[in-house]
Amino acid sequence: MFSFIKNIFKTKTQKKWLDTLVDNIEKTKKEGVAVPMRIVDVKNKGFVVKTQGLFAYLPFSLMPWKYPNIEHWKYVYHSLKEKTLFGKIIQVERNPKTEKLIKITVDANSTKFKNINLSKSKTYSGIIVQKAEYGFFIDIGYHFKWRHGSLLGLLHNSKLPELKYHSFYEEGQIIEVNCLKKDDNYLLYKIAGTSDFRESYVGKTVSVTVKNSENNKQFFLVENVHQAVMPFKKNIYGEKQLSVINFVKSLSDGDVINCEVIDINMQSGCLMIKFLSKNDEGNQPVI
Repeated sequence: MFSFIKNIFKTKTQKKWLDTLVDNIEKTKKEGVAVPMRIVDVKNKGFVVKTQGLFAYLPFSLMPWKYPNIEHWKYVYHSLKEKTLFGKIIQVERNPKTEKLIKITVDANSTKFKNINLSKSKTYSGIIVQKAEYGFFIDIGYHFKWRHGSLLGLLHNSKLPELKYHSFYEEGQIIEVNCLKKDDNYLLYKIAGTSDFRESYVGKTVSVTVKNSENNKQFFLVENVHQAVMPFKKNIYGEKQLSVINFVKSLSDGDVINCEVIDINMQSGCLMIKFLSKNDEGNQPVI
């Protein structure tokens, strides 16, 4: 009999305690303040977090960073488990008949991250979140235990020492990389400790041989060896754009010109070159 009464008292105490937690959550939601939330589990479309003593649901869409593919999250979950984020309570759902708590939904976009300057000379550990035919998407936010949020980048096949390396790596694997630069969309990586002969050409003036194929398609060889492409963009040539196009198209097979290597094409791996006019290089024709 004493045990039965003790259990009733315990049940009532637990209910009162739970009601207090729910009341506090609802108060927090009403006030709109950010609170800490700890990631404890992962579901198909979001994380289970614990905040203010209760479990809540954090959709991937309300994380403080986004991935192009929802599948990416499952590869970073184990490194995010027990990570504390900050966010707001956006929904406290109760059963309309019993008033029992059904679901709490949170938004973690109140989490603040500090910017970081990455160094080309440093090695960073990242998680492969996607393997594609042309390379890998890697998040080195893992290296910093996500203190700077996501640092998603592309390791293109052209940056592999050999193409066979593509089969060595799989999604979810940890890989060490160097950061090359950032383009319009992503950071660009290469495997740590590897070198690329093409990188030594960037920024240098080189001799370029013009080649015309049988169908009159033009291509270029740096030092008569390395294939190159010449983009005729206005942001490269400015007002000289049309003059450069006309002059280069008029060149014959075997002509040699001086150019500056400005980059490496991420799709083909070819050197990207800029034609140098007389104003840029003394022995060139005036454009």
